[in-house]
Amino acid sequence: MRKISKKFIFLLSAILLISFCCGCGAKTIGTHAEEPVVKEITTPSETKKSEETTEQQESTTLATGKDTPEVGKEEYYPKQEENTYEETPQPQPAPEPETNPSYDISITVDAGAYGGIQSSCYLSFSYQPTVYDALCNCGVGFEGSSYYIKSINGLAEKQHGAMSGWLYSVNGYSPMETCGSYYLNSGDSVYWWYQAE
Repeated sequence: MRKISKKFIFLLSAILLISFCCGCGAKTIGTHAEEPVVKEITTPSETKKSEETTEQQESTTLATGKDTPEVGKEEYYPKQEENTYEETPQPQPAPEPETNPSYDISITVDAGAYGGIQSSCYLSFSYQPTVYDALCNCGVGFEGSSYYIKSINGLAEKQHGAMSGWLYSVNGYSPMETCGSYYLNSGDSVYWWYQAE
């Protein structure tokens, strides 16, 4: 009986020891142990690339106030519409017609007691004329030049005295200039007369 008891006690002790050794890591009998934590091991170069990408994303977010656009999307920022408005050309005003100056002159040729009024007319010039120009266009025949007029319609100098001849005045004033050097203005009145001695 004692032999059996010793063997029983030895087996029981062995079972308890085995069960103690197998279950020492478990917190609670009948429950599963916690799942082991898996930690990813990265190389230094991968760690550096990951840090650079994170920094770029942060700087983009700070600069634009928006997150970095997702890869694969065609456009992140909307396209600005181009201004297709074309200005309508304004009609140009018609150019003003060029107006040529007009010089309106009146002229009278008076032979006095030796033939009376030889000519009296109004002339219009597109250029500034001289007294000689007015005489040439009033319809009388004369001899002489722009420096001196010798005769008009056959009535000549010195024909009625040593100092007789043709003189002119403009607006009642007798200029001391040759008829070819005195220029007329629009509205002037020229008067030729024969002076006898």
